[in-house]
Amino acid sequence: MENTLKSAKWIKVVHLTGSILLLLMAGFHASGTQYVSGLILESNARSFLKEIFPVLFVLPSLHLLGLAVLGIWALQFGDTRRKIAWFIAASVMITTLLAFYLGAILPGGILLTTFLIFAIAAVKKI
Repeated sequence: MENTLKSAKWIKVVHLTGSILLLLMAGFHASGTQYVSGLILESNARSFLKEIFPVLFVLPSLHLLGLAVLGIWALQFGDTRRKIAWFIAASVMITTLLAFYLGAILPGGILLTTFLIFAIAAVKKI
């Protein structure tokens, strides 16, 4: 019984840590919206692209925010929590690969850590 209680507490800490890292990355990405939107407006891109780019740039931030909320919410689902953790881990891994592809080493490293956290949470049974 005591092991189960320790394991449940450990899972909560792991999920919260992963979700906090996702929130950090969402905030970090969203903070660049103004700067990148300014660059695209000053460029010689088509007006259509200038109009939609700010919205498109915010979408990854919303994606990370949604995964963070899902990571916390998953704690309410018992054994289904592991499936949700796998989903979050897979989604974060895709985002990690995109970050490294774009040369974003620091964000990629934080996302890789988050992937590992959720992968470990998915493997661990309560």
